[in-house]
Amino acid sequence: MIESFVPSRISVIMPCYNAAAFVGEAVDCVMNQSYPDVELIVVDDVSTDDSLNGLRAYGGPSLLVLLETGQYLGHTGGALMWVARSI
Repeated sequence: MIESFVPSRISVIMPCYNAAAFVGEAVDCVMNQSYPDVELIVVDDVSTDDSLNGLRAYGGPSLLVLLETGQYLGHTGGALMWVARSI
């Protein structure tokens, strides 16, 4: 008999740069999944809009926000690879 594999946690990694108009909808989409144990890792690449304030509205242990000190997705892309390999 083959046993089915069920991971204990699913991690979603989302880049964010000046996405204040969309970040709430994106977080809701991930956090409202039917799977019981989902975490969202948002990597913000020095947004200059209200993206971080939008993310602050979603506290809790299932949301981790990483802040980059560089600019633009090239820097964040490297961080995303590091986070993905570290999980």
